[in-house]
Parts: sequence; C-alpha cells; structure tokens
Amino acid sequence: MLFLKCYSNSHSGEVQNSLKQGHFSYQLSVISYQLSVISYQLSVISYQLLVISYQLSVISYQLSVISYQLSVISYQLSVISYQLSVISYQLSVISYQLSVISYQLSVISYQLSVISYQLSVISYQLSVISYQLLVISYQLSVISYQLSVISY
Repeated sequence: MLFLKCYSNSHSGEVQNSLKQGHFSYQLSVISYQLSVISYQLSVISYQLLVISYQLSVISYQLSVISYQLSVISYQLSVISYQLSVISYQLSVISYQLSVISYQLSVISYQLSVISYQLSVISYQLSVISYQLLVISYQLSVISYQLSVISY
C-alpha cells in the first residue's frame, strides 16, 4: 500500500508537471500567434505607408513640375512686360517728336501767313502805284493831246 501510495503520488506529480508544461507551451504558442498577427498587421501598415509615401513623392514631383512651369510663365510674362515698356517708351518718344514737328509746322504756318499778309500789302501798294501810273499816263496823254492841238 505504501508503495502504491508513493507511486501514485509520484505519478500525479509528473502528470501535473506535464500539464503545466503543456499549458505553458500553449500560452507560448498563443503569444507567438498573436505576435505573428501583429507582425503581419505591421507589415500591412508598412506597405500602406510605403504606398502613401510613393503617392506623396509623385504628388511632390507633379507640384515641382507645375512650379517650374509657373516660373517659366512668370519669366515669359516679365519679358513681355519689359518689351511692352520698351515699346511704350518708344511710342512716347515718337509722340514727343510728332508734337515737336507739329509745333514747328504751326510756326511755319504762322510765318507763311505773315508772309502772305505782307504780300497782300505789297500787292495792294502795287495796285495803288499802278493806278497812280495810270492816272499819270492819262494826264500825259491829255497834255500830249493839248500840245498837238497847240502845235497844229
């Protein structure tokens, strides 16, 4: 009996140890599974973050291209603005030159009007002289006639 009791106690201790080891192994397998699930989820998240990073790099590249195109457009507009300012300056110079020419032509027109007035005065004086010469010629013809009558 004592042998059976000792054997029974010894066998039950081994069973308990085996059960404990099996429970511990099960817990370790559960933890390992949970860790593998977490690792998979982290790999999925890492892949998603990689995709997002790639998309952001593509967007950044597109924005840099747009920024470059806008800078080119801005440069072209500045060149056009400069050319327009040069044209505006040239037009202002031409306008000034035309105003000077217009002033000179007005001065010439005034001088020609003065000359025309002087010529009209001279023409009037010449007409007066011509009339006086005509009167003198008439008087001389009268005198000549009277002398011819007297001579006859």
